[in-house]
Amino acid sequence: MKKLTSTCYSLLVLTPFYVVNASKRMVSKTDSPNILLIMTDDQGWGDMQANGNELIQTPVLNSLYRESAVFERFYATPLSATTRASLLTGRYHLRTGSIFVQNGLENMNPEETTLAEILKKMGYTTGCFGKWHNGAYFPFSPNGQGFDEFLGFTSGHWANYFNPELQRNEKQTQGKGYITDIFTDAALQFIESNKNRPFFCYVPYNAPHSPYQVPDKYFDKYDKSLSIQNSKDRAVVASVYGMIENVDDNIGRIITRLDELKLRENTIIVFLTDNGPAFKNVPRYNGNLRGQKGEVHEGGVRVPCIINWKGKIGASSIQQPTSVIDILPTMLELCGVNNAETKFPIDGLSLKNVILNKTNQLPKRNLYTHRYTGKMSPATGALRTNNLCLTVVKDSVLLFNLSNDPYQNRNLFDRNYPEHKSLLNNYENWFNQASQNLNTNIVVPLGYKQAPEVRMVATEGRLSGKLNVVGAPNDNWVNGFASKADSLILSIDVKKNGNYQFEVEYTNASKSNNITLSLCCSNSVLSVNLPQFITERLPDHDRVDRYPCAYPQTWGRLKLGKIRLSSGVCRLKMYAENSNSDNSIQLKRIIATAL
Repeated sequence: MKKLTSTCYSLLVLTPFYVVNASKRMVSKTDSPNILLIMTDDQGWGDMQANGNELIQTPVLNSLYRESAVFERFYATPLSATTRASLLTGRYHLRTGSIFVQNGLENMNPEETTLAEILKKMGYTTGCFGKWHNGAYFPFSPNGQGFDEFLGFTSGHWANYFNPELQRNEKQTQGKGYITDIFTDAALQFIESNKNRPFFCYVPYNAPHSPYQVPDKYFDKYDKSLSIQNSKDRAVVASVYGMIENVDDNIGRIITRLDELKLRENTIIVFLTDNGPAFKNVPRYNGNLRGQKGEVHEGGVRVPCIINWKGKIGASSIQQPTSVIDILPTMLELCGVNNAETKFPIDGLSLKNVILNKTNQLPKRNLYTHRYTGKMSPATGALRTNNLCLTVVKDSVLLFNLSNDPYQNRNLFDRNYPEHKSLLNNYENWFNQASQNLNTNIVVPLGYKQAPEVRMVATEGRLSGKLNVVGAPNDNWVNGFASKADSLILSIDVKKNGNYQFEVEYTNASKSNNITLSLCCSNSVLSVNLPQFITERLPDHDRVDRYPCAYPQTWGRLKLGKIRLSSGVCRLKMYAENSNSDNSIQLKRIIATAL
């Protein structure tokens, strides 16, 4: 796969450049704090009791808010994967290669230096428990990006939250229980196992992202208390609030364990969310902020964020704009690392002196964000200064003074004003520079010894003929195989010469015994008769009918045979013959295993 190689960075932002090799400095429990980094998914600024939402109960987070540095104007990106890439690298997501949420566009360049990689070189043990969403295949996966342990899923959406199929490191595993509880259990085990050495525990919960599944205890509470008349809307909000209260309970479990192990005063706790709420016209409190998930207005990117370190960081309210890109440099300086080895320059600023009350001012800077909408262009995006917010949405340029118009009601933009035009030029220059080395070609790596089995997602292939995706691509599948013209093509990058076993996960509702499924790769063809496999829909525990995501179901698994592959990039093509156009064949994954 072609790598991003640029070391250019925006001169429009004050940016520290970390260059000293931190790997020479090994740490002990006595001189480096642990880091517990918690992120939730689709929890907006208003989905917090501490931010004025009187309908939701989050006592643990309320307590943390009272004891922590609270960032009142903290900005993520409009979407999940892009925020996660910026969080782990301290860089604007466009630079990292992560620009969207699916079809491989969520992948973060493996050459990026993550917080986990830096801390691991310093002697930390690293673990990730939850939703990754920055690449499914090693070295894009958590184990390839610096995490010693991983339990979770790598896509942006997961079909089932009860007894879910998950991934432990590079292998599939079966979870038991509710997904948020499972991730917490894994985090607790990790903390217990590493109580005598420095650890970085990253817990990116997938709640309260849809599908709307939550245990009865939490759902019933809000379904009864909310005064929303429409039963479907009430069920959505009850599910969201129930999932958030469940997260709050689980955060409480982690903090209790830290106290029991006497680790609380040596553990930095960071809590934030990845983007604004997914409203979809459902009445949901967000502090009257304009916009929602996927938008670059305040409601889409302004999120809760707190940093807690008992005995070290006091309670404070920080009003200046801060960003997800600031978390990495802040954590490093709090851990005593003033310089760290990174391949590319970091965009964020350390907030250490602000949260330790050594200063109440940050350097003046512009903060940027971008939302990919199907093609790479400056629209849609935003620039923020201390007071101003410039947004570019399709053909409209808007400018708001947030100091006296926090809800973005009055557009001030006038191209005849040099200051306004300068802001727009700064944003466009930043976009052009940050996106100049993007490579959106998706190539699946095979042959790494760390990941002998690679489960290629069918929806990431290039589809020809009548093939189509069922629902949204995340965790879904392809159908429409009727003839050889209906083909799926994936590019693969073979890292090691050798034999590879190919299998598929599929369904076939046709009664025909003559359907042939063929896979072509490296001048070899594997053709097998496709047995009938009638899928069964699995229990989903949904509170609201899901759309557009498909429901969980059973899958057949069929071995196609072996092909000897040589190192290099080649094309994998799959098609069916003697089928028809009734969408009877569904394909979820192509599985390649190095032998």
